[in-house]
Amino acid sequence: MKSVPLSTVVDKLKSHLSKKEIITISRVVIIEESNPALEVFQNAITVEHGSSEIKNSNFFGVQIRHAFIITSQKSRSEVG
Repeated sequence: MKSVPLSTVVDKLKSHLSKKEIITISRVVIIEESNPALEVFQNAITVEHGSSEIKNSNFFGVQIRHAFIITSQKSRSEVG
C-alpha cells in the first residue's frame, strides 16, 4: 500500500480547518508501513477514513498529550 504524501494531508487539513484550528496543531505525522512499531499501534487503534482521539499515550517513543488519528488500519494482506 502506497503512503499518501504529507503535503496532501496538510493541504486537506488546511482546507477543512480554520486558521485558529491550524495553529493548534503541533505536528502531522505519517507512519510508514515499514516502521516495526506500526503493528503495536494498529493493535491499539484502528480507524478507516474517520477519526479516533487519543490522550496521554506514548507511541513511537513520542509522548502524546492529545491526538486525532485519521486513518490507521492493517493492510488487507495482513488482515486474515
